[in-house]
Amino acid sequence: KEWEYRADGNATTATKTPSRSWPDNVPSNDDLQSMLEDMKYCSRSPNSRSDKEEYCHRLNFRVASALLLQYDEESQKKGMDILRRLAETGYSDAMAYYGICLNEGRAGLDPNAEAAVSWWQLSMDRYLHPQSVY
Repeated sequence: KEWEYRADGNATTATKTPSRSWPDNVPSNDDLQSMLEDMKYCSRSPNSRSDKEEYCHRLNFRVASALLLQYDEESQKKGMDILRRLAETGYSDAMAYYGICLNEGRAGLDPNAEAAVSWWQLSMDRYLHPQSVY
């Protein structure tokens, strides 16, 4: 019940799902700048990580999630663009969250329930993503 709405919590009436439930690993504003810099070199890194693609996807997802929570529309649009590109690669978390953002009309967009349902359906069909099933 960690996500349950409480008057002293971060949940708002503007969200369709509890705002503290997911995504749950959003970086702080203090970490955002260094993560944006890390994103520039992520896929080009010469390191021998066997999970380099997964690492880069997670990094992009976390940065997009943080940018979407910023107050300025430019940051939100940048976050939405990162999220859309990541969803188009088939990254399941991005597909589900992109659907949520489309449904809510984030980053200055008008709400688009039809497009949101398409992304949720795709994420559910491919990965049974819990946020898409929800």
